Amino acid sequence: DRGAERQDRLHVFLLAAERLGIPAAQCAVIEDAPSGIDAALAAGCVAVGLTSHHPREKLAHAHVIVDSLTELTARRLSGMTSS
Repeated sequence: DRGAERQDRLHVFLLAAERLGIPAAQCAVIEDAPSGIDAALAAGCVAVGLTSHHPREKLAHAHVIVDSLTELTARRLSGMTSS
């Protein structure tokens, strides 16, 4: 179910931040699914919606939405996660 999927993704995002040794707020999660964006936000990460499978309207709760990964430069990602 969706709740279990969200919890699984939430755990993965928090574990990744822990293993990187940085706060979740300094992590950007690139997701193409609304449930993945939900999990990223719940983890306290910056959520980037990628419109590969869903329209912008379904990803509107992300911090930023892109149509292509080429729109994400290191500088842009760094600016999103700087706290």
